[in-house]
Amino acid sequence: MAFLIGTPFAYLLASTKRRIAFLELIIDLPNVLPPILMGVLLLLLYGKVGFVGRILDKASLEIPFTTFAVILAQLFVSIGYYLKVAYSSFLAIDKQLKEEGFILGLDELGIMWHVYLPVARKGLVIGILGTFSRALGEFGATVVFAGNVFGKTQTISLYLYKLYVQNQEETYSVSFVMIIISYLILYLTKKLLNNVDY
Repeated sequence: MAFLIGTPFAYLLASTKRRIAFLELIIDLPNVLPPILMGVLLLLLYGKVGFVGRILDKASLEIPFTTFAVILAQLFVSIGYYLKVAYSSFLAIDKQLKEEGFILGLDELGIMWHVYLPVARKGLVIGILGTFSRALGEFGATVVFAGNVFGKTQTISLYLYKLYVQNQEETYSVSFVMIIISYLILYLTKKLLNNVDY
């Protein structure tokens, strides 16, 4: 979701002739705000009294404390990392490639798809990995906006927190398994990136 939402936005921002300081700060904002505050902001927006929440309530839809709330909280917290990496990757691309794309008859969408994405793919993969890692460890926004309901909204971070209070030995076992899984993801991604000629 971060890739689908963030890539076009990062491309448009990198393609503007003038750097827009306000939007660059917006990109960095999720990286510096406390996650619990992000959860509160999501509640203010999507809760029953929130701007979007009131509209959804009329359609008998509710987002807070649902599985979708977990996805939204993790996306909201982690997308800033992906935007920053994608934006930086696109800025580093030689502008002459874009001009050559226009000469070949490509429009903006074609240039993004056929020129920018292939050239910046290494950076984008790193951005996706970093975003996934950030979302995997997310705690504050998720517990405020989605709660900690076993089998519904409980993430690995919330599960570990609950385990730590109840059973420290099991906490260490689950933590060790997560470290192994995280290491394998990083190792496989690095191998994949090293084996591709960019």
